[in-house]
Amino acid sequence: MANGIGVGGLPGILSIKPQFWLVYALAMLIAVIVPLALTTIVYKRKAANGTL
Repeated sequence: MANGIGVGGLPGILSIKPQFWLVYALAMLIAVIVPLALTTIVYKRKAANGTL
């Protein structure tokens, strides 16, 4: 019953059962958006303090 778990990242959709694609896509969005947002916040704070 288990799908292969060796494939990760964007091609990981190939190992996900179709009924869970939406959940996987939402998790991928979160995994991309959170680091980008945190990087932007840290950059703006350091730029404002002149510590870049």
